[in-house]
Amino acid sequence: MSQNINAVYQVSTEARPKNQSESIRAKKNLRKTKMKTRTLIHLLIFAVPVLSACAQVIQATSEAEALYDTVIQSFNFHPEANACPDCLPSAGVEGAQTQEDPHSAMISGWVWHDLCESGMDGQPQPITTPPDCVKNDSPLGPYHADGELSTNEPLIEGVVVTLGEGECPSTGLAEQSTITTDLSYSFVGLKAGTYCVSIDPQREPNVSILRPGVWTYPILSQEVIQTTVTLTANEYKGMVNFGWDYQFKP
Repeated sequence: MSQNINAVYQVSTEARPKNQSESIRAKKNLRKTKMKTRTLIHLLIFAVPVLSACAQVIQATSEAEALYDTVIQSFNFHPEANACPDCLPSAGVEGAQTQEDPHSAMISGWVWHDLCESGMDGQPQPITTPPDCVKNDSPLGPYHADGELSTNEPLIEGVVVTLGEGECPSTGLAEQSTITTDLSYSFVGLKAGTYCVSIDPQREPNVSILRPGVWTYPILSQEVIQTTVTLTANEYKGMVNFGWDYQFKP
């Protein structure tokens, strides 16, 4: 009987360390799991705003690229500029010629609010020249906007732009009202030749939209503003712009 008790005690004693080691390992594994979980949570907390910021950057980049494409397309360019003037016609095509659409030229530009914060009406004039202004007597006073289109200056909507055939002054060929979601105006489908692009601030709806104020680009004037444009076949003439400084606005 005594031998049986001693045998049970010995078995129990031998089994105890094994059970304790397993318990210790289980606790260690639990702590490791908790640490990994906390680490994962911290990473997620950090990653969410980063991913959100990345999405905003991607969106802003897409918008900037779209704006860049719109602006860059408003510059002058000739699609045939890369053609080799001394090259022979393509092999196998006898007498090959480049055919162009005779009515594929285009004129476009911006009509914008040329900003100049020179003080509100009735207030003393600034002692020094304000930003984006030039000191030059005009119907607006001693200061007016500088005539340079900047990215922070808004476009003007609803102004009627007139196109005429031949050198300025000339009207009667076409008219367009300006928009603010793209190029202010575009005259397309034009043949090679000379045209006059003009805006009359004394006709409606231009009077209601523009007056009082002055043109600051391409020249300083309160009268009809106009630009003569000469096109070759298939030419895109952009940046035919007009800047307006309002008397009672910045």
